[in-house]
Amino acid sequence: MKCIKSFILGIVLLYASNTCYAELRDSLDVTAIVEGSAATRNIRPMWSYSNAWGRYTQYDKGAILAYARAAYGLSLGRRNKINLRTVVSAQGSTDGDRSMIHEAYFRAHCWFMDFTVGLDAFTPIETNNGFTTGSYIMSDNARPYPRIGAGIFDYWTIPYLFDLLQIKGGIYFGLMDDEGNSEYTSDFYIHEKFAYIRSAKWFIKPYIGLVHSAMFGGTLPDGTEIPIDIWATFFARNGSSEKFGTKFRGETTNAAGGHQGLWDVGLDIDTKPISMSFFYQRPFADVKGYTLGKWYKKDITLGASFRFNNCKILQVVYVEYFNTKCQDGPGTPDPVFVDKNGDRIYVFPGDVTADNLYDWIDEHLDEEVLSAWESVNGTISSVSELSKFLRETYNYGYEGGRVNYLCNGYYRQGWTRGGLSMGTPLFHTIETVRRYAGDGATQPLERSSIFANVRVRAYTLTVAGEAENLFNYRLRLTYSRNYGSYLHQFDGSNYSTTFSWDEVENYYFKQPKNEFYTAIWLDRNINKNLKINALLAYDFGQLYKSFALRFGLTYSLNCL
Repeated sequence: MKCIKSFILGIVLLYASNTCYAELRDSLDVTAIVEGSAATRNIRPMWSYSNAWGRYTQYDKGAILAYARAAYGLSLGRRNKINLRTVVSAQGSTDGDRSMIHEAYFRAHCWFMDFTVGLDAFTPIETNNGFTTGSYIMSDNARPYPRIGAGIFDYWTIPYLFDLLQIKGGIYFGLMDDEGNSEYTSDFYIHEKFAYIRSAKWFIKPYIGLVHSAMFGGTLPDGTEIPIDIWATFFARNGSSEKFGTKFRGETTNAAGGHQGLWDVGLDIDTKPISMSFFYQRPFADVKGYTLGKWYKKDITLGASFRFNNCKILQVVYVEYFNTKCQDGPGTPDPVFVDKNGDRIYVFPGDVTADNLYDWIDEHLDEEVLSAWESVNGTISSVSELSKFLRETYNYGYEGGRVNYLCNGYYRQGWTRGGLSMGTPLFHTIETVRRYAGDGATQPLERSSIFANVRVRAYTLTVAGEAENLFNYRLRLTYSRNYGSYLHQFDGSNYSTTFSWDEVENYYFKQPKNEFYTAIWLDRNINKNLKINALLAYDFGQLYKSFALRFGLTYSLNCL
């Protein structure tokens, strides 16, 4: 241990200007967990495995898990201006899919900057961990992926502004793979960034943040390499790259790569008896949803948290409303129609310009249909007027829907890792739907992206506290109404040019399905090192019924 300390200290001293006065402190924390669980069917209750960094199995009826974690840290300076931390954790499970190196990372904090490299189970944007259903992106639901990152991961007060403003933000780059599925794009990259600013001087602290995640590069299942244009992906600008050629027309005219984003606006209020927070979040997957001014969009998350500082039995109350049902309606992302020659035409942005407008109209539009529309609306003389014609005539008035939440045409596995969503767990994958809907649902589902249920409206209540010095508890109740996915409801797939208005036969979510997710967590300290914990979870409704139990022992030790 002394050799390690001396080596790391030698590196730090190269950068520390006050080495003569440096104070060195170190710590070693070790955690060991043994848990056993059982469920009544091969799909477990959602809160029994979600929001746990992918550590728990979703499908097995029974599993035993052993987990160990060691964290070593060094702090330098009187005010801990330099902190170094390395963590390794691993687990073995009777469910082989959950046996893994879970964390293996090195993190450094210098003054106000943070740096990380490796498998780091950390999200800088969630503030209600354990109570919320999980952030739309950059959540704690799936296991960590290998990445490097830099930024200000926690709020930092900007100097010389009278403590008025605080900021945080950061950038990550990581590597993903197809996880053994030959139908998925392999060896692609993921880029994430976030930026927040908030008022800091008074007990009321409003904030606003923007979060962006993008996938780029990689190899398609047929062996085709997807070109990389880092700056076009970084800035997510439409029509900003010329590196993709005719095979990737959508990447040339739209933003290169697959993109997801989140606006996060909130208010924190701190008082002695109670601390409160309120937030509004709006996801987006394209440039149309990016503008913050479109606060009226129906796809939103609203939440409120109340922490009672002088009440043991009821310490936290958290409520949340989650809605992704709209997705800009069931329209197609870009105009799709059968032209006068009988060909299905997919109109990419940039296909029609002021220079070729009339030639394009003569080549594709039926004169009788066009004349009928122009007799009411006037002659088409611009690209915008043509877009209006296509939207009202062939797209049922929709500006463009079927938003690819947590999915993308070239990256069919979407934002998942280990079969779990890297964002909200309220979305269901094809495999999950197959297990509760039966084989009759598999045929239409297998032709599109991994998420088969992304149109969800949900209400959540979480309460937590301490029961008469006997145990700590956390209770979560979620009601959801599930509408499936426009991408799966209508014939065609989101990774080709065959969008259509033909509905698949016997679509499982033709009628929305209600589901209740419930869970209670209990834990009690045996002594300062040993804790016993338990989970009881029960899901029921029109999707499936499942009950699960989990019991475990946690041993923690600070060695230094």
